[in-house]
Amino acid sequence: MNKFLIAAASALVAAASFVATGAEAAGFSVNLSAPKGFANVEKAGCHGGRRAFRHYAIQSVRRNAQKRAYIARQEALERKRAIAQANAIKAAKAAKIAKAKAEAEAAKLAQQEADTTVQTATAEVENSSIATSKGDVAAVQPEKTEQKVAVAKELGCKQFFPSVGMTLSVPCN
Repeated sequence: MNKFLIAAASALVAAASFVATGAEAAGFSVNLSAPKGFANVEKAGCHGGRRAFRHYAIQSVRRNAQKRAYIARQEALERKRAIAQANAIKAAKAAKIAKAKAEAEAAKLAQQEADTTVQTATAEVENSSIATSKGDVAAVQPEKTEQKVAVAKELGCKQFFPSVGMTLSVPCN
């Protein structure tokens, strides 16, 4: 029986040397896998388990909410930029239309002023001679006054603006 005990003890020491770190340092590489149940024990609560999973789930929900809020802020900024750009374009168009109306009004006033000056000159020419009883016509020299004749600007080309519903003068290209 002594032989059996000595054989069993030597087998146990030999098996321990294969599993020990000293055996790995000597060049032996023995990988023993644990039974399937040990992995579940760790998840069940020995080293965090469910609590760690809950913490991860909560953090994931928070990250998703933060991401959605960030995206919503970026979309709102894009909408504000688009609205500001559209308002700037509208203001520029309104300024162009107002300028065109002012030019048309100025041209109209210049034309009226020119017509008035021409009518005044015609009236003075008609009354420049006075008939006498002998039938001779006495010519009256008109006073030399400086006549201000307004020269109308060249009106340029006309273009129809459907947004205003008017035909306005624009510079010719």
